[in-house]
Amino acid sequence: MLGLMHRIGGSRVDLMTSICESGRRNLVEGKLSNPRKTICIPNGIDLQPFESANSDRSAKRQSLEIKDRFTFVAVGRHSPAKDVPCLIESFDKFLQVKPDAILLYVGDGPERESNELKVKARGIEKSFRFLGRRYDIPELLAAADAFVMSSAWEGLPIALLEAAAARLPLVSTQVGGTSEVVIDGTTGYLAPPRSPDRLAAAMLRVADLSQEGRIRMGEAARHHVVLNFNNEAIFRQWYAAYAEIL
Repeated sequence: MLGLMHRIGGSRVDLMTSICESGRRNLVEGKLSNPRKTICIPNGIDLQPFESANSDRSAKRQSLEIKDRFTFVAVGRHSPAKDVPCLIESFDKFLQVKPDAILLYVGDGPERESNELKVKARGIEKSFRFLGRRYDIPELLAAADAFVMSSAWEGLPIALLEAAAARLPLVSTQVGGTSEVVIDGTTGYLAPPRSPDRLAAAMLRVADLSQEGRIRMGEAARHHVVLNFNNEAIFRQWYAAYAEIL
């Protein structure tokens, strides 16, 4: 049904947009839209909240009782798309190598209770913490050492852009537009979806970097987002698109 709607709509619209290049390719290759009328305008974010968050890093880590433990943060709904069970299994494998690490999962959703039970069944509830819905995301990102995302499918996730804006090295499954943010080996590391072994290996690669290496990777992630995904640049792309149509 969705494909039919795209085909009907694609033949009548002046312009069709996608939030990531992979989505644009899927529309064109699936003959759901006219390639001459299909462009990519990515999601953008407001960079300002992430400018000064690092100044509160020590206080936030103290309030979270992280101390000097290597800390991943993940942000997302407890839903099938985010594949939190994959992340739980991946982190369990990660802990077998680095048992002192911690993962903070921010978000709520219909699968939260079942995911909490999975964590307890593995006996890692002291290391894999569920923080629920929070309104201090910039500060939580600044308190972490790296960001991780285990999605089974995506568009262009805002959480990944915000983590990059917070100067965190990124670990993500390669789905949707994630590879447009995670430049493998430069801003972070990619792993196939639904592959706990490969995701755990990518997490270990980040954790094994020197502090200087993680800082360089985080700065590269920030630079990439500033150049390509800041709201002002995205607004200009929308303005140009509407101007051309009108």
